[in-house]
Formats: sequence, structure tokens, C-alpha cells
Amino acid sequence: MYESMAKDLAPLSLSFLALAIFIVLATSVDPAVTPEDVEVPEADAGPDLTVVAGSTATLDGTRSSDDAGISSYQWSMDYAGSPLAFTGETALFTFEHPGVHAVTLTVTDEAGNTDTDTFYVTVTP
Repeated sequence: MYESMAKDLAPLSLSFLALAIFIVLATSVDPAVTPEDVEVPEADAGPDLTVVAGSTATLDGTRSSDDAGISSYQWSMDYAGSPLAFTGETALFTFEHPGVHAVTLTVTDEAGNTDTDTFYVTVTP
């Protein structure tokens, strides 16, 4: 009688074992752990600009993009022999010196992935 009962309950005990394993695996995943972000953002500093000396130009990185969002915008250029840096999605700068000035935008996402884009500001007298 007991042998017959054991044979009848064997499939049921395997089902319980499978359910227990599933529950342990399902609850052991840490929700704070997310897949690593390997997607590089795309920096877009916008089109080249032409301004008159003494004019304020808007440096506009709003067209930049990333799958998970951009955490920082860094603008840099050498201007009149000095390195300058600005932060923010947009920045304002008054160009006093005629010439062609290269301006570089570096965007960084939360995972530290970066991309750069350079555009040129032509300043006329």
C-alpha cells in the first residue's frame, strides 16, 4: 500500500520541488541591479554659426541624445589663447574676437559613456 502511494505522490513531489526552485530564483534577483549601459550617447552641438563681434551666441546641445538620458553637457574651446569651459545643455557666450572658433560639446550618460561633437563659430568684425 505504501509503495503504491509513493508512486502516486512522486509526480506531485517533483512539481512542488520545481515550484520551490522557481520561487527561490524569482525572489533572489536584486531589483537594484540593472543591465550595464553600453550604448554611447550622441553629442549634437548643432550647426556652425556666424555672428558679429560683440554678439552673444547660444551653444545648444538639445539635439544630443542617449537611450537612458544624458547626465552632463560640457562645452570647451580655446578662445584668445585661453581654454574655456561651460556646462549645461545650453550655454551663452559673447564672442569679441573675429575669426573662426572651434567649440566642442562632450555629453556623458549615467554609465560614464561619452561622445563629442565640434562645431565652428565664425565671428565677423
